[in-house]
Amino acid sequence: MVRIEEAEAITGHLLACLDECYRTLGSLAPLIEDDATVVVVFETARRFGTLTLALREHLAHRGDVDSTTPIVPVPLVGEALTDAFTADPSGFFLLFTLSTVVAPKLLVSLRDAGMALDDVSAGPLREELATASGVIVSVLRQIGEFARSRSTADVDLWRATASDLESRFAQAGYGESLGLGRVG
Repeated sequence: MVRIEEAEAITGHLLACLDECYRTLGSLAPLIEDDATVVVVFETARRFGTLTLALREHLAHRGDVDSTTPIVPVPLVGEALTDAFTADPSGFFLLFTLSTVVAPKLLVSLRDAGMALDDVSAGPLREELATASGVIVSVLRQIGEFARSRSTADVDLWRATASDLESRFAQAGYGESLGLGRVG
């Protein structure tokens, strides 16, 4: 059984993962060379920001954080997204990396968090996690639709680079998910 303190630690870690996506995508969007991709990345950043805000408000309701409490970043997430942008300033590889490397790991973490929480510690948090998962799946669909409308000439090159990013996650202990934070 997960204690309430552990549930809040899990929530804080997921908040940090979502916030890292939000901040990194938002900061990279204006630098992207392809106008259509800029729109998709800004919209994606906004959706991650909305999820970040919802989890922050959940923690604030419990008295654990307020709007000035710093969020401990998850550097590997931001580094992977930034490296993807650096490899391809058009932003296509950034979206590819988000949809094939980062978002799937985040979805597994959200699922694992929902399974780890018992009814006492979960409360409305379980609903927030389900909403976050739904939004991320929606983002993945949006990226997929966008990708179908674009040239995919570089996909083979991207797969190799994405594989390198996957290896970095695995070496850091995030092979399948972004984890649940430090619990216990």
